Amino acid sequence: MKVLFITGADQQYGTYQISKSLIGSMIKFDKTVEYIVVTQRHGQLNEWCKQNNIKNYVFPYRYCVYHPTNNRLLNIAKYVAKYVVVTISNIIALHKIECSGILEDIDIIHTNINRDLIGVLISRKYKVPNITHLREFSKSHFGLKLLYNNQIELMNKYNTYFIAISNSVKDDWVKFGLEREKIKVIYDGVNIENFEIKNQKNSAKELRLVMCGAIYEGKGQKELVQAVSKLIKIGLDIYLDIYGDVVNENYYNDMKRCIESENLQDRIRFLGYVNSVGEVFKNYDVGVICSKAEGFGLVTVEYMLSGLMVIASNTGANPELLQDGKYGQLYELNDETSLLSVLEYIYYNREQCRCIAEEAREYAKTNFSILNTMHLTNGIYCSLIRDK
Repeated sequence: MKVLFITGADQQYGTYQISKSLIGSMIKFDKTVEYIVVTQRHGQLNEWCKQNNIKNYVFPYRYCVYHPTNNRLLNIAKYVAKYVVVTISNIIALHKIECSGILEDIDIIHTNINRDLIGVLISRKYKVPNITHLREFSKSHFGLKLLYNNQIELMNKYNTYFIAISNSVKDDWVKFGLEREKIKVIYDGVNIENFEIKNQKNSAKELRLVMCGAIYEGKGQKELVQAVSKLIKIGLDIYLDIYGDVVNENYYNDMKRCIESENLQDRIRFLGYVNSVGEVFKNYDVGVICSKAEGFGLVTVEYMLSGLMVIASNTGANPELLQDGKYGQLYELNDETSLLSVLEYIYYNREQCRCIAEEAREYAKTNFSILNTMHLTNGIYCSLIRDK
């Protein structure tokens, strides 16, 4: 079974980690599966493929999305320019893919992100079944829109199946026009063995919070920084560490100025990107996610597996993963009073929260293992081969 796996550019967060874990688990489990990996540019995934003797290629295709602006004339100009560049780039990329010879004997195309139409173009021309992973909401918190008017129609016609990473994502894309019966929900999985219960070193008084994710408005770090600052002012012994690369410099600098003006540099810290979150998370009590629209929330699962009490906004897939608050505390997005209330509750109810965190860890181990993801994905692969 030869699978053409088309994935995005090099990433330090979810998509890269999931791609690596899924491919690695699949080729160990099913020796008949051979992956050929295609990326937009050379990066960490290519290096990993090289180390593991997996064929991989770089073709400079473009995502079929654009970022609209409020200025009508500027928006039209940006859209037209984007349309032309993306269309020409993808025609060239498809030609290079064809000339490379990698399409010979391909059984399945697995398009790993919903912004990409290269898999659709190959499927349309070569009649190879295509699966597209729905990893974001139709209108993501990046504010992106689909580039082509008939993009949904093309996706429906030239995808045998879609894989949604949560029921929330599935329902969202159904409303946007994708065919419900083609969408299978498979949660992203994690290598469970990489996570341990946190060290019990913190004092009974202090509460250590961690937030992990790229730093920009969609992830909501500022909301947490402001809430923690207020609680520290009234005497709560709270510490917050934020991990992640800076995507929006202005957003980051605004938070830094606020922290410095309150003289809280020793309480609220930005510690950059970290590769091994399992090692880091075990030193904290609470993991926080404040995203506007998280399609799944890999870091949420990583918090749970690390034995942390989880605080999450009541948006996207967060209520789904936390079972509407059974395995963590949800707060109302953009409602500071709600977030402050949750933080105070956890601060004064440590033992109860530890029990919730223990139950959440067992739940995550059962439901969010990479082995689950691999087995379910392999089942779809096998069904496509049987149907050919």
